[in-house]
Amino acid sequence: MTTVRPYRSSAPARRGDFAQLLHAEWTKFRTVRGWVTGMIVAMLVIVGFGLFVSGGGVKASATKACPPGMSSADCRPAAVSLAPPENTIALYLIGTFAGLIAVAVVATMFMSAEYRRGLIRTTLAASPVRGQVLAAKAIVIGAVAFAAGLAAAAGAVIFATDLAHHRGISVLSVRWPTELRIIAGTAALIAVAAVFTLAIAAIVRRSGATVTIVIVTIVFPYFLSISNGGATSVTDFLLRVTPAAAFAVQQPTPQYYLAVTSPATGFFPLAPWAGFAVLCGWTALTLVLAAYLLRRRDA
Repeated sequence: MTTVRPYRSSAPARRGDFAQLLHAEWTKFRTVRGWVTGMIVAMLVIVGFGLFVSGGGVKASATKACPPGMSSADCRPAAVSLAPPENTIALYLIGTFAGLIAVAVVATMFMSAEYRRGLIRTTLAASPVRGQVLAAKAIVIGAVAFAAGLAAAAGAVIFATDLAHHRGISVLSVRWPTELRIIAGTAALIAVAAVFTLAIAAIVRRSGATVTIVIVTIVFPYFLSISNGGATSVTDFLLRVTPAAAFAVQQPTPQYYLAVTSPATGFFPLAPWAGFAVLCGWTALTLVLAAYLLRRRDA
């Protein structure tokens, strides 16, 4: 009688490595049309706001009319001293807060959609190390958000500045390292905010609650600071301790101290990278909590 032995592969058994997990998460993202569309919408919103506000500002050729009976020589110093400040390129990135809302929605769905459809069980079964799943998702959404933010920030600054010059509007000139820091910092702000949103979604597992938390902690403090026209004690505090402090990366000048200024014109209570560090700290804390709860709770 012939004995039939089951086939055994000679290849060594091993778990899928992290690179394969990254590829799987990237495949999930790029194959969902709504998520890709959401990132494109975020880019268009940021650039659109920049082009919209570039129509206002200070006319470079504008001069103040002299009062009757005053010579032009006596009037010129007064006209110079009363001239309003120039626009800054931070003004053309004012749409970042609106673009962040679209990015937050995409980052939320990237995590919560698997819970809603029950696919998270399949994901965790394929990769039992749950912390790696969260890390792979964070890297993918962070990288995509950074690329989208970089393109949007660069487009908003370049196109809006060119349009402002074409209309004769004066724009504060900054050194190219500062301009590069503002553009790259805006992209980093959007990327870390997307990872922060992903971690919140892993914690609360509800799309509506996640987007609300992100808007309250990041978007609302910044919107409040630009809507009241200046720095008050409340907005100053919010822009120091909340994740919205990261908007300081967009300031082209040193942080304010005694002057009453507005973040809309590029003034924040913290230095650029100090404000960005506040957002990174909040994101690190939420990621640690999300990883802990992901391991402790059932899928």
